[in-house]
Amino acid sequence: MARTLTVKQAAELAGVSERTIRNRIYSGDIRALKKDGKFGPAYFIPESEVIRSATMDAELFPSGGKPLPQSGAASAETMGSELASVVRDLSDQLREQAEQIGRFKALAERSQALETSAETFRAERDRAMVERTQLELRLAALAAERDTLKAQAQHHHGWFGLSKRRQRLAAAQEGSARA
Repeated sequence: MARTLTVKQAAELAGVSERTIRNRIYSGDIRALKKDGKFGPAYFIPESEVIRSATMDAELFPSGGKPLPQSGAASAETMGSELASVVRDLSDQLREQAEQIGRFKALAERSQALETSAETFRAERDRAMVERTQLELRLAALAAERDTLKAQAQHHHGWFGLSKRRQRLAAAQEGSARA
């Protein structure tokens, strides 16, 4: 979609007055979209129309808006060099804009790739959190099972409990080690 300009923006770009832009719209030299505004009709001009109009001005008035005296070949040569200069400038601008568009596209692609990577990392993080929760539950179940088995072992070894039996075994081992 072509960029559109207001009458004021078009006048600044073309280096002419707003009245000149309006007169060219009325005469049909510049195509514009007319919309009803708060203070009357508002005109929106495609940037390409302003450039085309400015190029025509450069062809007709290479001295900046004032007609050159016609002196045959010299006048045509001057207009041709002015036109060539304008075409070169516009070509340079188009080349720069194409490079900018290329950089913007590359940035957009990189942004999309980073977003995809971020989504992948978020999914992996969520899976890891679920696995962690499952492991914590399993650990709690194992701790409860250990406590149950410990209680059963203490009950099985009599009223002295497991620790008294271990103390006696340690003492017996210590005695045999000394002997």
